[in-house]
Amino acid sequence: MFRPTLRVAALQVLLCGFAGGVAYAFGGKSAALSATGGSSAALLGTLILILREKQSELHSGWSAERNLLQFYRSGLERFVLVAVLLGLLFAYSGSVPLAVLAGFLVAQAAWLFALR
Repeated sequence: MFRPTLRVAALQVLLCGFAGGVAYAFGGKSAALSATGGSSAALLGTLILILREKQSELHSGWSAERNLLQFYRSGLERFVLVAVLLGLLFAYSGSVPLAVLAGFLVAQAAWLFALR
């Protein structure tokens, strides 16, 4: 069917809407946007992983060293992207920090649910 990382991304898209809906019910529009932003940060990190995975598959002649370098590169890219996005979301005065963090954690939980 789908590869594992695509299943995670699909589930994260669903959980992004779920997190926004729950946050809207409990905290209003600003909490919903904050939760959606937090879960979108997790989704973008997963999309980077999928991009690097596809890139590695296209170059089947790469050595193990090159693939390991690609693995470390994608980890660093994901870390920097998520740190910058969450930092911007926390710094934005209209966001609700708890909702940002909750949305991020809900979307990250997709890794647990999709890969069990």
